[in-house]
Amino acid sequence: MKRLSLLLLVSFILFSFSGPFDGTKTLSESFYKASMEKSFREVFHESMENLNSDSPLAIAYLGASKAMLAETVSNPYSKYNYFVDGKELIEKAIKLDPNDAEIRYVRFMIQSHTPAFLGYSNETKEDFERIVLELTSSQQSAIWVSDLRAYLISSKSSFILPES
Repeated sequence: MKRLSLLLLVSFILFSFSGPFDGTKTLSESFYKASMEKSFREVFHESMENLNSDSPLAIAYLGASKAMLAETVSNPYSKYNYFVDGKELIEKAIKLDPNDAEIRYVRFMIQSHTPAFLGYSNETKEDFERIVLELTSSQQSAIWVSDLRAYLISSKSSFILPES
């Protein structure tokens, strides 16, 4: 019975994410879930690897998936390599589209979860300011905005989003 339950669970997860993403809503939802649940990170990374998109946003999410994958491996060398590869992709996405608030959100979330000794948390304030600027100058109702609000509340962050 346990085997059947496990098989059904694994099948459901693989079936749910075997196809291409149908838009950024699914990307942002999957990213947020992976950022909060270590058990979902490998599935998210595989999905991002299969996405085959050169858009800056897809590059940012691929970078995030690699950076988060670092927490799922035990070999220190592999951990570091996943992190560095992910960081480089996120920075590439920022250079390609520095004004995209969602890309800034991705980097903000990764930097918020990165240990200080890795030295990758210098832009959290800048990213948060860019996100707030975008939210106040337009009516963003994207799912990632709600996810960011939920994260800020649950983490008891000192960053506060303005009410929409």
